[in-house]
Amino acid sequence: LPRALRIVEEVGRRVYAVKVHDLADQEGVSRLVRLLKKAGTSRVWVDYKLHDIPTAVGERVGSLVSSGADIISVHASGSVEMMRAAKKEAGEAEIFAVTVLTSLSDAGVERIYSTDSRPLVFRLARFACEAEVSGIVCSPLEAAVLHAKTKSKVVAVGVRGCGQAEHDQARTDTPHAAIRSGADHVVIGRMVTAAPDPLSAFSKLEEEIALALGV
Repeated sequence: LPRALRIVEEVGRRVYAVKVHDLADQEGVSRLVRLLKKAGTSRVWVDYKLHDIPTAVGERVGSLVSSGADIISVHASGSVEMMRAAKKEAGEAEIFAVTVLTSLSDAGVERIYSTDSRPLVFRLARFACEAEVSGIVCSPLEAAVLHAKTKSKVVAVGVRGCGQAEHDQARTDTPHAAIRSGADHVVIGRMVTAAPDPLSAFSKLEEEIALALGV
């Protein structure tokens, strides 16, 4: 928590949102959201990737919103009905629908779903559009097509700088490539949070994004 708060104090006003998951379990959502917003962020994304029957997901979303969450993630594979239940209980909060986890390679997707990753991502994205969620989460490799075919925000995860380790990610690309492909947001984790100097790492990331945007 102290390290997270220090990072948010340095860059919180320069990002769209701060994404949390296990830290919310450790500290409690309400307390953590309050501390992070005090440290400098305007939005907190509770990345629980909910996947359950519609009623259960709706109730969980309502609870998280009451605790201060501004963005909540769900799995698009949970069905259109489930995503609609989440959206109904979200109020002013945003629902981001995760298509296919970026830790899954094409072979991993084939083994689980008996199809390639790209058509599966596009199918799940169509479900998310039907449910009218705020954002669709995908790898940078699918961002271009989703940007062209959806009115929802395209949120690219699995983003890595050139030469950086992919860790447990399989379908990745650079922040520059993700932005150039049409991603509205890029999710940055270990590139900044695990850097010896998070502020310096973040500043370099901003330069890369500015270059991609041509500003």
